[in-house]
Amino acid sequence: MTHARWHATDTLAARYADGTLPESDAWSLEKHLEHCTSCATRVSHAVRAGTAGAV
Repeated sequence: MTHARWHATDTLAARYADGTLPESDAWSLEKHLEHCTSCATRVSHAVRAGTAGAV
């Protein structure tokens, strides 16, 4: 998959934020976030909503 063909779902963003996403999937998502502002925003919101609170 390339960054132009898919986007992070809320569930994927939440799993990334809480550390339950497998490492290979997290790496793929991180690469995607380098080029996709909307997904980066979604992940940022998931991180802020997580148990760690605002970072």
